[in-house]
Amino acid sequence: MNKYFFTLVILVVSLSFTACSDDDKNEDKVIPTSEFVLGSPYRWDLPNKNEDVFLIVNSESEMYRYIESENETKIAANTPDFGKYTLLVRNVRTTRGISGIKKELIRHSEVDHTFIICAFTNETTVAENRVVAVTVPKLATNVQIGQIIMIKPSGNDFTLISCNKVGSDFKSHPTQL
Repeated sequence: MNKYFFTLVILVVSLSFTACSDDDKNEDKVIPTSEFVLGSPYRWDLPNKNEDVFLIVNSESEMYRYIESENETKIAANTPDFGKYTLLVRNVRTTRGISGIKKELIRHSEVDHTFIICAFTNETTVAENRVVAVTVPKLATNVQIGQIIMIKPSGNDFTLISCNKVGSDFKSHPTQL
């Protein structure tokens, strides 16, 4: 009987310590994103167009390295306020047309994030590569961002096509997108 009582006491004491932990600071948080459009006459000119490209852009001069003018116009491109925002740029390649894209940035900690892109595809449009660009509140300079890219053909479930581990504590999360 003493053995069971002792086991019960240890269980109750151990549960009381776990109840006092401060888990609120460790919860993942969805960071708001805003679609970023370059505007005419500019388009994205990413390196290695046939490979996955992900950029974390923190300055106007850095952004200008990845854009080109369609007609050699030298007007200023639309630029975010890099004092307040960071620009995330990622290409999405599919064998079908893209009918829509949803994006989500999950913050695990100050320097550990996951960028999730869900592309909805269909058979009626031409296969394409699309550049996804979003602004997010300014990120730390040492931020690590893992990426999850999923494709959803019409009428089917999502297919994971790319999952890039970045940082030592990368977490993969189901998304509600």
